[in-house]
Amino acid sequence: MKGKVWSLGGARRLLVGGLLGASLSIVAQGSLSTASADVFVDQRPAASWRVNGVVRATVIVGDTVVVGGSFTTAVSPNGQSVARRNLAAFSLTTGALRTDWRADASADVRALETDGSSIYVGGSFTTIAGQARQRIAKLGVATGAVDAQFRPNLNSTVRAIETDASAVYVGGQFTTVNGATRQRIAKLTFNGALDPDFRPNANGYVWGIVKTPTSSVVYVSGLFTQLNGVNRNGVGALSATNGSTTGPSFGSSARPTLGLAINPDGTRLYGAGANNTAAAWSTTTGTRVWRVVTMGDIQAIVYYQGTVYFGFHDGYQTDQGIKLLAADAVTGALDPDFRPRFNRFMGVMALDISPLGLVAGGDFTSVTGVAAQGWVRFPPEGPPDPGTEEVTFAATDDATIHQGQPTTNFGGADRLLVDSSPAVLNSLVRFSVTGVAGRQVQRATLRLYVLDPTEMGGAVSGTSDTTWSEQTVTWNTAPAAGPTVGTLPGVQAGSWYEVDVTDLVTGDGAVSLRITPMSTNGADYASSEYPGGLGPALVLRVEDQ
Repeated sequence: MKGKVWSLGGARRLLVGGLLGASLSIVAQGSLSTASADVFVDQRPAASWRVNGVVRATVIVGDTVVVGGSFTTAVSPNGQSVARRNLAAFSLTTGALRTDWRADASADVRALETDGSSIYVGGSFTTIAGQARQRIAKLGVATGAVDAQFRPNLNSTVRAIETDASAVYVGGQFTTVNGATRQRIAKLTFNGALDPDFRPNANGYVWGIVKTPTSSVVYVSGLFTQLNGVNRNGVGALSATNGSTTGPSFGSSARPTLGLAINPDGTRLYGAGANNTAAAWSTTTGTRVWRVVTMGDIQAIVYYQGTVYFGFHDGYQTDQGIKLLAADAVTGALDPDFRPRFNRFMGVMALDISPLGLVAGGDFTSVTGVAAQGWVRFPPEGPPDPGTEEVTFAATDDATIHQGQPTTNFGGADRLLVDSSPAVLNSLVRFSVTGVAGRQVQRATLRLYVLDPTEMGGAVSGTSDTTWSEQTVTWNTAPAAGPTVGTLPGVQAGSWYEVDVTDLVTGDGAVSLRITPMSTNGADYASSEYPGGLGPALVLRVEDQ
């Protein structure tokens, strides 16, 4: 619902409340190349206090993270409960409840924003910290004290808040502000007075607002089809001065679009689409430059240092545990290693980020095995252990096996094929690991180079039999696949892709893998016979000798 610029690294983000969509999709336009998103946080979250309900908004100010939504208590890791109604503050570095900060809201909180010195809260409430406030309030960062002067009166729910150096922009379901007509978008002073010159008209609810940092343009998103009578399907641009419609139409935008984010130079706009699509557009032409499709609506989106993080419900490419992804802001390529797992359907509904870490809010009670109800924090990933080294092994054997030609050997081919129609094709890869005995393997990664793209690149499993040879192996003699250890979702030609296979590598010896199809649209990978050194590789991070 809101956007913010971080002076360190230039972060810009918007978070939104969830909307359940009816359609499902497993088509992927984002890729998992090694030239992908640069995620700086650990995918395993840190333990924290939690809340006993759903978080729909979050904002970070220094070491304080404020969460808002629908809940009545904050709960410590050992089960201690402390009353907090719909709004609570925690330490970002420790996850502990800020016991000196309290501002209970009488109803749902849907939007949070900060200008660095104050926190703006929006939602359905009519009182906050026991004081009358009509759906928007301004709080102190230190204790949550209610600002006495800021008292706008909005007649319905606030779902989006944005600030710049001189104003507060508000979006939602309201039609009056301080008794004056305002059709779902308004501009306020820092004292809560209504700007008389800013008078846009959206013909549907507004759920996202972000101000471009480089010009006097405000981008809005929501359920509307028109802004000031000009056709705009869920996403549009307004003059920050008078609210007039400006800029292009945004190609293939979703209605509704549940939130927006923007990069620091204002050239790319990112949208959280209720058509299960995270998208990026040129702000100059409105052309969509990339998209990533999930199984559920995108419910939160944030930009930080060249990476776009987005949260959603349902799952990604048949995996219902995935509710949060990270994409390269320029290409949309997904980070293959950032895959935190959430245990409830509605998943991630709010995001914020700072140099101290990433915060996600939503409807869940566990993230990657860590108890985390309502909100979760992902701390920055530490630097590589100076006591480790990286060792790379080329494949000693690799071959395609063909179910329809069960006695034919294809070990001399320069491609590894994975397909389920019209022919069933699997691929085998084997490595000989040496020099690792007695040293801890901290991570093992399979790398494959893609020659032919597909929306589902295949599932990777180990095999218990490691004695096969590429000169003789056939479908009939191939070792069976064990449990899946990783998958290759949407892959694009001309890129390297990675799969974590750490569980299969414990020391010296043979490592055998079988890649099986997940799609009737097959993938081709370079084999060890392919020219240019593009064959399969196994990369280990191990303790120094």
